[in-house]
Amino acid sequence: YSIITASNNDYTSFYNTEVTIRKKLNYPPYCNLVLFKIESASYENAILEADKIVHYLRQNKYIKVLGPSSASIPKINNIYIVQIIVKYKKIQDIYDYLLFIKQKYIDIKNVNVEIDLNPSHI
Repeated sequence: YSIITASNNDYTSFYNTEVTIRKKLNYPPYCNLVLFKIESASYENAILEADKIVHYLRQNKYIKVLGPSSASIPKINNIYIVQIIVKYKKIQDIYDYLLFIKQKYIDIKNVNVEIDLNPSHI
């Protein structure tokens, strides 16, 4: 539909179709997203920490956790990347979880965790 509507310069149909799909799948603008990016020189460490984060996040009944999954480029400059995406409605639903995770990984040397609220790309 996107190629057909774009080739016809029918942006209204594209918008209407896209917004209907996003509503059914509960994607923005009907929810918010947070992207967790776990990086490590060790693939095993990256997966292990990603699994720990997912287990912790799944305790929250107000959010939907997707992942972990390897990023589209799972290794850059000898650093492995694993991503977790979380859908949520209100920041209050996830705020304490974000703070806990941020503080837990602040001083860990072999794993880096980045948290991106409503990321511009995934």
